[in-house]
This record gives sequence, structure tokens and C-alpha cells, in this order.
Amino acid sequence: MWYQNENLIIGFSEDPIVNTIFSKVKSVKSKLSDLIDLSNGFKPYQVGYGKNLSGKTLTEADVENRIYHSDKKINDNYKKQLKGKNVNKYHLDWTDGYIKWGDWLMSPKESKYFENPKILIRQIISDTLLATLDENKYYADQSLYIAITYPHKDISLKYCTALLNSKLIGFYFRKFYSEEDALFPKIKVNELKDLPLKEVKEDKQTVIGNLVDYVINIKKQKIQLNEYVPNEHIAKQFEELIDACVYELYFDKEVKAKEADVLKLVAEQFKPIDSLKEPEQIKIIQDGYQILRDSNSEIRSRITRQKLVEEIAIIQTSTQ
Repeated sequence: MWYQNENLIIGFSEDPIVNTIFSKVKSVKSKLSDLIDLSNGFKPYQVGYGKNLSGKTLTEADVENRIYHSDKKINDNYKKQLKGKNVNKYHLDWTDGYIKWGDWLMSPKESKYFENPKILIRQIISDTLLATLDENKYYADQSLYIAITYPHKDISLKYCTALLNSKLIGFYFRKFYSEEDALFPKIKVNELKDLPLKEVKEDKQTVIGNLVDYVINIKKQKIQLNEYVPNEHIAKQFEELIDACVYELYFDKEVKAKEADVLKLVAEQFKPIDSLKEPEQIKIIQDGYQILRDSNSEIRSRITRQKLVEEIAIIQTSTQ
């Protein structure tokens, strides 16, 4: 079966189950660009564009010398810069100094994309897209995409981050878009805008957004949360739960037929932590991990039963 999206990119699969996945995802009425405002990051330099210190267009020497970069914050015009390499799933690590911000750059972009809370998305992906939240006003370069809320749209950036990082959306992108580099697959801005992201009621957004808080908190910790288990393993348990929630959104009937729905249990068992002090956050995360690692817990049983759904089994196998 062939599928054609608005960007004239064709997807094809001989596997009827994969075609069912495509159909389910494509049937979602809302696209990413309907929910959040997406932009490329800024491009600092290009010969013949922008302005140098003399007010002339940038020269090869200006570009080579990176005249607007600094290791230090010289004044308020200098902003912390992020590159794609600084962003991973639910985590960012600033290492790349400062950029002198202004219209002298080759492609500066509107400041709203940097000064507001935002999602940062790497152009190069892995088995899934690689996205995280930023509330610290980092300035992202052209190796990242930036998504902020529309003034008129009540949507959770945490919820959208969960969808973008999910195995389902990662599978859909890699299979649906034919222009895939096996080593360094990239997502183009129009492909990203066209991704079918499901718009749901606020209560479901909040439930999934709470889990995003858990994962981001775990990944920023400098201490080990469990003396026997690495933090990365704990984070993966919660990421698996986020995936289970996303599967339920897109394959609702199939999941419920296996008695494998999880959203209601997540709402009951995993408390919000964003307004709590760090010791309380850590305690709740530790308690939540114990629920997830217990093979006899109802939520663990439901996550396992989800893998009996044919569509989910294919996605899980392809992204292990």
C-alpha cells in the first residue's frame, strides 16, 4: 500500500500490519504545526550575509574566526548557545559558550523562539526523535528545531515532547519518509510540521506531562537514585510507560481489547512532582520505580499485555 503526504514523499510497505500502523497514525486529524509553532534554529554565519564588525557583509575570515562567539558572557547581548549535540531525549547539556545576538547574524530568527519555554528537537534522529524541554532561554542553532506554544492554543509542551520522543512517532517517521540515511537520518522542517500528533483533552496531557517531569528529573540528577540500578535504567522504565500511554492514544480499541490500557492507572499511581521540592520529587520517583519494576504490579502487567497487540509488537521489535 502506498501513502502520500503533503510534502510529496511516498511511503510503502508490503507488511499489512505496518500499513495498519500508517493508517492509524495518518488518521489523526491534527499535525504538529496545528498544535505548536515550529521554527529552525538560527544560523550565525554565511559569507555574503549578515554584518561584520565594520558593518559590511560577512567575509570568509569573519566566518572562520567566528567573530560573534565567545567562551564568556561579555554583555547582555551574549546568549547561551545550544547545538544538536547538546540535546538528547529529555535532557540537554550546555557546553558551547555564547553567541552575540543581533540582526548582524546571518539568520537570527525572532527572539520569541528562544526567550519562551520551548521544545528543542535534533535534526539528526536515532530510533526515535530526540527532543527535550528548555525553560532556561538557551539560543538554539540550525542543527536544532524549536517549538513554542501558539498564543491562542492551550497545549502542553511536555505532552508534545512525549509524543515526539515516543517509539510510535519514531517508527512512523523512519518508515513513512523515504529519504532515510541509515547512519545519520535527518528530519526536515516540513516533515516535522506534518507529523500527526494527536490532540487530546487536558487531563490526558497532564497525566503524560507528569511522566515527562519524572524522566527529565532523573536525567539531570548527579546522584544515583537507587544504589543498585543506574539512573539511565530507571529513566528507561518511565520512558517505557510514556510509550505505553502514547500507544493507548493511537491504538485505543486494540489496547483496551487486551485489557492493556494504562492512562487511568498512571493518573492514580504517579503523582505530579513539578511543584514539589527536590527531596519530595526524588522520593516519589523512587516509589514509582518500585511499582514499574514489580512484575506483579497491574501497570507492569498491562505494559506487557500491550505487546500482544500486533501493531505495538512490530514497533517494539524495530526499536529495541
